[in-house]
Amino acid sequence: MNSCNSRLVLMLLLLTVVVFVSGMVSCSKTQSRQLQPGSASLSAKSLPYTIENISSFDTFFRPMADSLIKYSDSLHYLNSDLEFPAIIQTVGDIKTALLTNDTILYRYELVNKTWKFKDSLGPYASASSAKSTDLNDDGFDDLLVFSHPNVNGLSFTEVFMGNSSGTLKYRPDYGHVNLFKVENKRGILGSWFWGGTYAPQGKEYYTWVGDSLQLLRGAEMVLVPDTNKENTVNPVVSLYRLKNRKKFIYRQCLCPEVFDTAIWKGSPLPGEE
Repeated sequence: MNSCNSRLVLMLLLLTVVVFVSGMVSCSKTQSRQLQPGSASLSAKSLPYTIENISSFDTFFRPMADSLIKYSDSLHYLNSDLEFPAIIQTVGDIKTALLTNDTILYRYELVNKTWKFKDSLGPYASASSAKSTDLNDDGFDDLLVFSHPNVNGLSFTEVFMGNSSGTLKYRPDYGHVNLFKVENKRGILGSWFWGGTYAPQGKEYYTWVGDSLQLLRGAEMVLVPDTNKENTVNPVVSLYRLKNRKKFIYRQCLCPEVFDTAIWKGSPLPGEE
């Protein structure tokens, strides 16, 4: 076994031990990020990423990530067998790599054939896939990073915006559940969420106002148990929009057929307009 392979095996063995220890710690914590509808920021400023202190995790994982990124091509094809799966994505002229173990997400960029560290997100940040697209139609490609979906298919989207300087800037205030660009509506983004049997399911449209992503309109449906009829529920549908910088419900009814066609056709996954 050559020295490079020996080093990689040793790092993976050490990583397994650290992941086990950190998993014991993280299981005792309450997950900090809650997937909530209507979470668009109305501020033009980039908000700080509200997280728990990740320094203890970073002490363990950052040196490993810095070492493993050297083997990014191999990791990309063996990601199902490693604790740090690598996702390689080209965004405009930028080649970026994402390393995650579902505790911290590290982002690197390839500069002069060398991977350079750029960002770390966490805890409980993950990446199952990534996509390059021009979210705000400014002519510069942006990076969307999708977390591992939960049992209801909810995947949180991290957003890195491209710009004229050729860099990617992390924008936590753009993060939404299942965020996507509406291709046939310029300047419009969509988001959908499904919370289970008695939790909300919904869909929302957002529009750009300067440098901010603002709620345009949305629809939400909650199945409420009927106290007068055994084993039956009432599908309470709410239609809302932004008014005075707050979510304003302008219609509420027991009308699942309205929810099915509100915003877009589909309940709640995007279908036809």
